[in-house]
Amino acid sequence: MADLNFTYRLFSIEDLEQWLIHNAENGLSDKVVSRSRALAFIKNPHARLDDAALVVVYNEQGESVGYTGAYAEEWCRPIVEGRYFWGSTQWMDAQYRGKGVSGKMMRMIKDAVADKYVALDSSPASCRLDEKQGSIISYYPRYFIVLSGNDKSFKSKVKNVQSTLSKKKALKSLTGFNYTNRYVSLIDDETYSFIVEHSKKDLFLRKQDYLNWQMRYPFVVPTGGDKEIDSERCEFGECVNQLQTCMVQVFSGGKMCGFYVLRIVDSVCSTWYLYYNETAREQVFASVATKVLQLKDVFKFKTFDKNLFDFMGRMGVKSQFSKNFVEQVSLTVPSRFEVDASLRIHGGDGDMIC
Repeated sequence: MADLNFTYRLFSIEDLEQWLIHNAENGLSDKVVSRSRALAFIKNPHARLDDAALVVVYNEQGESVGYTGAYAEEWCRPIVEGRYFWGSTQWMDAQYRGKGVSGKMMRMIKDAVADKYVALDSSPASCRLDEKQGSIISYYPRYFIVLSGNDKSFKSKVKNVQSTLSKKKALKSLTGFNYTNRYVSLIDDETYSFIVEHSKKDLFLRKQDYLNWQMRYPFVVPTGGDKEIDSERCEFGECVNQLQTCMVQVFSGGKMCGFYVLRIVDSVCSTWYLYYNETAREQVFASVATKVLQLKDVFKFKTFDKNLFDFMGRMGVKSQFSKNFVEQVSLTVPSRFEVDASLRIHGGDGDMIC
């Protein structure tokens, strides 16, 4: 499919596999998709070999100047027919923007998945494009606490001291809650049953195999601050200094009362998933808050759970570096897709997993 001086190519999961595993020279490269993201696409338990995975735009010289991707998921909830596809990565070389290329690229991937295209936390430019193409955009509040500053100013140093003192005070106030933690590496049947039981307020209920895929195949890889790594060519790079996932079962009175997943990427900690019994809510919140405050070098914490955010504030976890504490996260769905605004999303939904 050619347009003026641009060529648009659609690549499947099978094409990704041929390039990544079998080193086929088929037009794919590290510039259009990182190897860790490609591997995750291939290992996705809901993917099929003939699924559309990427659309890549090439200029007259055969250089890739834009790309976008999507990957499949079949939900337990909402109950819909078949699979939907999460938008994942979208980039256009600055010199080619404003020429309608991004719109044609996006239209091509949406057509390839029969317009069953959804996205989370898209850029404002992507949201405008999606709305122009008939998608519906809604927004969900995500709450955050800035725990430390990273500039060298005297004011920042003073606030860091204040923040350190407030964290110590908060940790002391969190010691009075009765619970125990169990760290796990797998979402087993018992844990998944707990998730299902406590997911009635969730917009998306993900399947057990899909949740475990998320934990095993991150889109990024940690380097530990290695300064000698090969330069990254993909705009959606795969290298981060720090990557950690904590899956925690919380027990009170000998029974599981909560389960949560924390993801830490380059000093930013997010609650991916958070489920709890209402009667033991504060014990679970205390577990999360204590874990976050004990993590080293975390400067920002993010959650979609307002109750957890409020609890941490009551315990003395304060943001010394930002008066703002909420940001709006976009949800893009097809026009026929019904969204219940009273339901919630989690930090692990969609493509917010890195």
